[in-house]
Amino acid sequence: YIIEKIFARVGVKQLNALVMVGSVAEEVLSSIKTVKAFSGHDKEVERYHFHLKQAKQESYKIVIAGTLFYGISMLTVPQFYTLGMWYGALLFVECSITVGDIFLIA
Repeated sequence: YIIEKIFARVGVKQLNALVMVGSVAEEVLSSIKTVKAFSGHDKEVERYHFHLKQAKQESYKIVIAGTLFYGISMLTVPQFYTLGMWYGALLFVECSITVGDIFLIA
């Protein structure tokens, strides 16, 4: 649930940043004659790159969140398997469980 909230929040920010990039490009391309007439090329390129950089930063946040979630899950799952096998071996030594039950549970 927490991971979903993080991905949703960061994803909305990324989509908003990409919408801004697209709107700047659409605005400039639809009025290209005006931009050229007033020599606004450099200003529009700078504005486009500013919004593109923001979108890139939001994309990095999604990658970092996904990587952390994947890393945590890949760290904890084998530990739980190991814990189950250890506890199963402990019960096997006490003769309260068979080897087949250990693998059935784990």
